Amino acid sequence: MIHTGVQSEMVGKMSAQGNEPAKTASQTSDEDKIKVARQFEAIFVRQLLGQMQVKSSEGMGADMYQGMSDDAMAEHITEHSEGFGIAHSLLKHWGVKPAP
Repeated sequence: MIHTGVQSEMVGKMSAQGNEPAKTASQTSDEDKIKVARQFEAIFVRQLLGQMQVKSSEGMGADMYQGMSDDAMAEHITEHSEGFGIAHSLLKHWGVKPAP
């Protein structure tokens, strides 16, 4: 189960990126929570995809290209499908109804 401190930390980091004062978890809108949950799931999927890849000996360029491919695939999985259910579980824990 996710501890509330983790939720506050994620929201604070998200707000800091937008150069606005950090919001507490209770001040965060459902839309922001949905965005953070999807971003968190995308990070997890990127890590999973990276671990599944066989490291090539083709040099740094091939590794960089593979990393960009993993990023694009992770974003597609989390934004255009139900993903792995991580975002849904986070939103359920936070009491937010996931967007369809």
